[in-house]
Amino acid sequence: PIPKWLEGAAKKAGVVNIKNDCNNCFKYSIISEIKPNKAVNKNKPEYYKKELAVTTIDFTDVLADDKGVPLHQLPKFEQQNKFAIYVFEVDVNSKDQIIYPVYPSNFKRHYSETVKKGYRVIDLLRLVDGENSHFCRIGSIAKLLHSQLCGAGRDPIHFCRACCGTQTTEEARDNHNLHCHEHDSQRVTYPEPGTRLELKKDVVMKKRRAPYVMYGDFECIMPPSNTSKGTATTLISSHQMCGYALKG
Repeated sequence: PIPKWLEGAAKKAGVVNIKNDCNNCFKYSIISEIKPNKAVNKNKPEYYKKELAVTTIDFTDVLADDKGVPLHQLPKFEQQNKFAIYVFEVDVNSKDQIIYPVYPSNFKRHYSETVKKGYRVIDLLRLVDGENSHFCRIGSIAKLLHSQLCGAGRDPIHFCRACCGTQTTEEARDNHNLHCHEHDSQRVTYPEPGTRLELKKDVVMKKRRAPYVMYGDFECIMPPSNTSKGTATTLISSHQMCGYALKG
């Protein structure tokens, strides 16, 4: 089940948590994105069982074991079906009330370009309980992650799916993705309150006072100038050094 602290945000974000006991939660979650159940209760498995029998989605290489679907199977599944899948995780037994990414899509280089090329972006939430896991489909990742922000307003926020970092515009997010998505999924962790922090590396030279210090300065005069720089800029003065000083 979805943890109680996450229930409100999950409802706002349209998280579909399909009940099942046959390790088909991953397949049902994918189907709920491609062909959503329009019924009031979207969590009942009967609808998805029928759709799974007639779907054209290639689930050939998705083999679930007793612990669920391993994430290493997703790249091939994405390529076969032209999906871009992002998996976020919550440990239902952990005291840390945090959602963090565990699998950024194999086509993660540029989110907007992924969409333009026709890849269907699918966000999944994996609930982990010991060695077992369960997949849910996320309707709006922005609304789900928005619940983690302290003092978040109503302004649009664009999240990076690899580190859950925030940007104010799509352009800023895409520029961030170009660098962030070159790495694996990231999770920020903080020390427990009251923990004594110690430096891991004892760099003595950065702790001692410098034995010598030197200050430098120079002065300029600014004779008039009338030099064109391009079509819209004219320099009206220039900087010419007229003196300098050093003090140790």
